[in-house]
Amino acid sequence: MQTNSSLESVVVVGANDVWAVGEDRTDPMASKPLVMHWNGRKWKVVPGPAVPAGSFDDVAAGPDGAIWATGWARVDGQEHAVVYKYVGGAWKALTNGLEQSINGNALSIISANDAWLGLNAGLAHYDGKTWKLVSDVPTDGSQIPIALKAAGPKDIWFVGVHHTVDGERPLALHYDGVSWKPVSTPDEAAQLYDVALYKGRPVAVGERFEETGNSLVAKPVVMRFNGSKFVRAASPAGAEGTLTSADVSGGRLWTAGLVFTPAEADPSAFAAFAE
Repeated sequence: MQTNSSLESVVVVGANDVWAVGEDRTDPMASKPLVMHWNGRKWKVVPGPAVPAGSFDDVAAGPDGAIWATGWARVDGQEHAVVYKYVGGAWKALTNGLEQSINGNALSIISANDAWLGLNAGLAHYDGKTWKLVSDVPTDGSQIPIALKAAGPKDIWFVGVHHTVDGERPLALHYDGVSWKPVSTPDEAAQLYDVALYKGRPVAVGERFEETGNSLVAKPVVMRFNGSKFVRAASPAGAEGTLTSADVSGGRLWTAGLVFTPAEADPSAFAAFAE
């Protein structure tokens, strides 16, 4: 068992090939990227990239089954966003162009020469050699992509949070093969953490905020795309809490996160599905 650590993302390549990434805090002075692999019988820690410090936030598999991971790391004395690809039992750095970026949040791998990366300050595209920031998304940190989902090379969605003068607003953009365009979301205090394709259309999950007295209370939120915009959908839990992930399997939409029941209690892990 891996202690003093956390896992942030998982990708299933096959029944005997599952990868999870996160952060190893064995050394309290410097966290390290954590990588674990399931071979159908047990979980095993896979040595991460040889960096003095870092953490992984997302893992994805390319069409060829190759594993990519992103987060941040200290490289040549500088901390910045990183992407690594697992090739032949070793991690290959794909960091060219990311030297001024803060953190990698989400990956979408179309091919070895076509990948997208959501950053704390913008969105980047990989052409097989270098990452280049996309001009359609601000790089000032006002719009943060947190999750990416591709239906195809010309049909990609990202969701996250838009920091405005009025507070956090849910953020959604769509790529049509030419450019990224904003998609309307409910005008409410909320942010989105994951997106899945359910019955051919994206469904996003996250948290919305309600004022209670002098404080804001987070509640689970689900938003679905109705063909022209995202609208609020029924949430699987009316309690306080947050939905952090979504996926589709066997015709079911799954979501997971944490809830507070009752509100004063410690948070509990939560998962539910819709058919």
